[in-house]
Amino acid sequence: MKKRIRKTGEIVDVVAWYNLMGAERDKYDSVSYIDSKGNECVKVEGLNLAWDFEDVEEVLSPDIDWEQRRYEVAKEVFASIYDFTIDRINFAKYAVDAADALISELKKGGEK
Repeated sequence: MKKRIRKTGEIVDVVAWYNLMGAERDKYDSVSYIDSKGNECVKVEGLNLAWDFEDVEEVLSPDIDWEQRRYEVAKEVFASIYDFTIDRINFAKYAVDAADALISELKKGGEK
């Protein structure tokens, strides 16, 4: 997911994060991301997803690659809870199902 680092303004692609206390800062917080130059920054300690990053609005193109989007969403769902799951095979299926449900809603657009 695209995020902006608040201190530097750099836009990065967050891959995974670990926040033991959620939105509260903790000495064990870390974030893994791909920086704007394509470098992998793995488990950067001291960064908290809620405090140190802000959302970046992504503009949806009319020519969306839905399979790529499905992969990206499933990857984010899986990474966000992977460390807390025991049955990873069933959770992988859940992540793909969640991605499919989100894409189904996105394809509806502004329809009610």
